[in-house]
Amino acid sequence: MPLAHMSSTPKQVANRSNQSAWVAIWGYGIVMSLLLVAGLGTPAAIAFPVGSLALGLFLYYRAPYLYIGYAWWMVFLGNLIRRLIDYRAGYLTFGPWGLTTNLVACISLITAVTYLPSSHRKGLLTFVIPLCSVGYAFCIGFNQNALNGVVNGTLAWVCPVAFGLHIFLHWRDYPQLKQVFLKTFLWGVLVMGIYGVIQYVFAPPWEVFWLDNTQIASFGSPEPFGIRVASTAGAPQTFATLMLSGLILVFCEATNPVSYLASGFGYISFILTFARAVWLSAAISIPLFLLSLKPSYQIRMIIVGVVLFVIVATTLLSWEPVYEKFYERFESFFDLRNDQSFNDRSAGYEVLWGAALVEFLGRGIGFSTTDISASIGANDGSIFPLIFNFGWFGLLGYLGGFLVMLLKLLSIPDARSDIFIGACRMVVLCVLVQAGLNSIFDSSSGMVMWGFMAMGLAGHKYYLAQRSAKEVSGAKAQIQPYPSPIQ
Repeated sequence: MPLAHMSSTPKQVANRSNQSAWVAIWGYGIVMSLLLVAGLGTPAAIAFPVGSLALGLFLYYRAPYLYIGYAWWMVFLGNLIRRLIDYRAGYLTFGPWGLTTNLVACISLITAVTYLPSSHRKGLLTFVIPLCSVGYAFCIGFNQNALNGVVNGTLAWVCPVAFGLHIFLHWRDYPQLKQVFLKTFLWGVLVMGIYGVIQYVFAPPWEVFWLDNTQIASFGSPEPFGIRVASTAGAPQTFATLMLSGLILVFCEATNPVSYLASGFGYISFILTFARAVWLSAAISIPLFLLSLKPSYQIRMIIVGVVLFVIVATTLLSWEPVYEKFYERFESFFDLRNDQSFNDRSAGYEVLWGAALVEFLGRGIGFSTTDISASIGANDGSIFPLIFNFGWFGLLGYLGGFLVMLLKLLSIPDARSDIFIGACRMVVLCVLVQAGLNSIFDSSSGMVMWGFMAMGLAGHKYYLAQRSAKEVSGAKAQIQPYPSPIQ
């Protein structure tokens, strides 16, 4: 080892690692931008997943905090970059929309494998058991379903759980990870919010190309003021979930002037998704979040959040094209009998329940509920995909680990003293109440669910260790971070 490194402090080594990491990030961003500007869509289609995975591995080992932020930015922007690539290529390139995002998140499996032998001592069994259930569903699907669907589906299911395990294992780094979450989602809300407005007002050509080729009627018409805003995500519901999660975290950054701008664009784009299930979850969860805070926090949060939302909503809904669509979607809550989407789901659920009751072993990952009932989409709910993919046998392990963590998250007292933990809890509830209508356990929504669950529990364990150390030493606790993979 060079003498310069031997004499360096850990902080100096970390700074050098961060500098090299940022060079790699900017270098990769410039290369991808040049490929897109030059119209080289086909080479970019290969460079995007391969380069993103390579950069993710580099950050995982050299700048672990940046890896966490990078994984979230891939959740935010991965689908938009894919649409730009397809537009430049002139056709829909290979792989599912979230492939690159899943590959980056899948790097966290290294942590799961590394600490698997000691998982029972480190409190990781509630993550390991769901991972085992995914492994079971993979084995069933590998024998019964198309390989392409099995591989892509397994990535979508396993990555959120592994990412959550990676975060929770490094609870000793909770203060640093907390700042990563807050900063990443603050700027993520701003970027996604601004682009959502651009998407709705201008309908850029790559968005028109995407809608013309996918022909998903529920995403709106490919024209200005006709698109249901999905912003940088892959679907309006997915984007609404990401945005709502970010808006809740922005409450925690009330002293940052950027939070006001981010919230403004965030609320506008959130409304323009016309995603009723997420609207409903916001109406339930945000008031509960505000009520769970200390009175001093409540006043500040109400001023920052509620007042700003009322101003934005009032201004936006005074615009006739938006008001008409909003009123049509909102009115459907009170007239479900005439709502086609509700009727289709009801008919589909009736058929699926009859088949689901006998699915003890399941049909494995790669099986789609649309093969039984075509009246609902593959992502219209989470209950039946769980039952048919995992079977009642595999479902016990997956939901068992999840419910144990959920009950613990809901019962921890630190949510009142640390507003961020309270925000994590509300984000999980926001996603959970959509279970009957949207897919919430896999892909991007799964990343939100398991990631914020892990952060809330990591914060609780961190404070428990602090209190225990103070009781023993009578001095300020010093929680030492794990030596690897987060330094």
